[in-house]
Amino acid sequence: MKAYNQKEPRPARAIAACIALGLALAAVLVVLGPNLRGPQGLAGNSDYRAILGSEPAPGAGLRVHEKDAHTADAGTRSATASTAEPDDPAAHPVTVEAKPLAGDAPRASGPSDGTAKDTSGELQAEADVNTFEGAKAASDLTPALPEDKGDPVATVSGWFSEPSKDSEIPTATTETLTPADDKREICDWTYELVDAKDANGDGKPEYVHVRGLCIYEKDDSPADGNPEVSVKMARDFEAWDNDSNGVFNVLIGKQGLLAFADPNSNGKHEVEVHAIWKLEMKDEVEDQRPELVRFGFGGVESFDLNESGTVEYERFLGAQFNVTDADSDGIAEEVEAGVLFYHTYDIGDDGSREYGGVAVLHVLVLDANSDGHNESAEIQFLVYEALDMNLDGNPEAARGLAFEMSATDADSDGTPEAICLEAAAGAFLDPDSNGRANAIEAAGLEIMVTDATDDGHPELVQLTYVAMAGVDANEDDHPEFAAAAFAQVNVTDADSSGIVELVEARAIAGAYVDGDSDGIREMESLFAAQATIVNAIEDDHPEHVLVEAVAYEREDPNEDGVYEEQRAAALRIEANDTNSNGFAEVVIAQAWAAHITDANSDGVPEYEGAIYAQYSAADANDDGNPENRTVEAVGYEYEDADQNGVKEWENFFALRYTALDENSNGVVEKVSADAIFFHTEDHDQDGTADSRSWVIVKYAAEDVDEDGTWDYEDLLIWKHTETSP
Repeated sequence: MKAYNQKEPRPARAIAACIALGLALAAVLVVLGPNLRGPQGLAGNSDYRAILGSEPAPGAGLRVHEKDAHTADAGTRSATASTAEPDDPAAHPVTVEAKPLAGDAPRASGPSDGTAKDTSGELQAEADVNTFEGAKAASDLTPALPEDKGDPVATVSGWFSEPSKDSEIPTATTETLTPADDKREICDWTYELVDAKDANGDGKPEYVHVRGLCIYEKDDSPADGNPEVSVKMARDFEAWDNDSNGVFNVLIGKQGLLAFADPNSNGKHEVEVHAIWKLEMKDEVEDQRPELVRFGFGGVESFDLNESGTVEYERFLGAQFNVTDADSDGIAEEVEAGVLFYHTYDIGDDGSREYGGVAVLHVLVLDANSDGHNESAEIQFLVYEALDMNLDGNPEAARGLAFEMSATDADSDGTPEAICLEAAAGAFLDPDSNGRANAIEAAGLEIMVTDATDDGHPELVQLTYVAMAGVDANEDDHPEFAAAAFAQVNVTDADSSGIVELVEARAIAGAYVDGDSDGIREMESLFAAQATIVNAIEDDHPEHVLVEAVAYEREDPNEDGVYEEQRAAALRIEANDTNSNGFAEVVIAQAWAAHITDANSDGVPEYEGAIYAQYSAADANDDGNPENRTVEAVGYEYEDADQNGVKEWENFFALRYTALDENSNGVVEKVSADAIFFHTEDHDQDGTADSRSWVIVKYAAEDVDEDGTWDYEDLLIWKHTETSP
């Protein structure tokens, strides 16, 4: 197993971005003079207070949707965990039970309350990804948007885009998520030195506190006093140089953005943006390797494209990135990152939010001994969305998806002892919005890898998959349709040699239809399969391979308990290579199929048919040239249309083919084939056949000198038909 983290310094790109911002802010400190001081200064500026005085937040809707996401996740996991595994085919037919998602019904999100939340330090309370557990999702929910509104992003603006002086708001790109570089500022910054301390008077202050403001407005018609674009940015940062050597050891700062777009210049803002970036850095030993870096971002963007005064669409993005390198060796002991995205639509443009969606990402990596090999790593991802058109707290549709992965390397040698991956998805539909799901689907996947000996060769790899789906359109607790599937694969290398001794796989799936929802199933079906590979000698050649599969289906359209149609099939393949030299001594393959029809459902079949076939190969001296290969098949069917116990017709056939290589040199010396087909009819139903016919084929061939050419061949074909008067 390859180590999941190589010994090298932490990724430079993310750290460099934070340091670059910090240096840009710190550079300003060396050029500021006492003349920038003021009795009130920027602290009394209304624009400055508006930008940094409060922080963007997603509002109450996020808290509701995140709670609903976890509730739906728990429901998805419960649904897959409690899904009844279909019975063995030898027992009873499939019994699958479909249940709605567990937990309380999701609630309406309501409009944003605009509450300010701190994005620095720990993640926001409503974005607490440390505790999220999981998943739900499916596939086909796409909320409709008012056609007259179009795509708000493409139409007006992008995430926190800073417009150029000569163009309208540009299209959103990922680059617009970072603060502007001072070298390409759209406006001139005004800085104010709030405080500075230089205790030893050496001209190298031990502490400074600086504020800055930058305002850009584009107004093609100044007379109306309504700029088409307004961008206002503010900065507030502090820096410490405790040893007064001219190098700042600690930097804490934030930058805010407040912007709007009013393309038609009527004073009504189609787009409004509020964002704040925060940075904290600590480099006590002044080696350009900060012991602590914290970067946070939070921003809200609102769209009112029809200028009704009601926001139709709003989205929030929050992020937190923390890096700790306590010993300042360039290898972080802890890296943690979290991202939260939330957006909501007011489809009716009436002040209510019918749609909401949330996505949460959390990453945590620990390297306590700072050797470049993480002792633990975790990744968690959750997305959820819901549509509640009538705002009654019961979404008509919802879906979610979650993913979790963790790795543990307790002894920090670069080889994890355990890796776990979990994924879950689920969805439900509740068209009448009464809190009871009419349709539901859920699926879960889990992969576990265990390497207790820590040698890179896992002793056990296990994969488990569970899925279920159900439809209960009339909500009477009798699903009209239900299906379930279960699969598991185990790979075992008990002695951790790198060579697998045992592979086991099994799968079972079943479904039923109860169209009239009376609890009696009109159709049921079942499939089951298993496979085993044994390699006890631990080489490249398994000693035993076994594959088995069975399928069964039955129909009872009139629901009287007597099945009008029944069908079944089975397959079995087995190979044994006892001495594990790559040549199987015995190979057997078998197949079965059967069909029964009872059209009038009286318990007496009108038709029955069955077929069986087998192939076998024996290689006694184990040289790869079987001495005997045989194919056999037999089949029988009849019809009793009037169900009087006298068959109107019957068919029977049998086949046997044998190839012999008795000296096992790879050249077949003898071949024999026998086949018979027999057909009989009783038109007058008196119990005596009115006509009979058969075909018999016998073939034999021999290659005495074993040169690949038959020296002797014999073929007999006998056809016979007889009719009674």
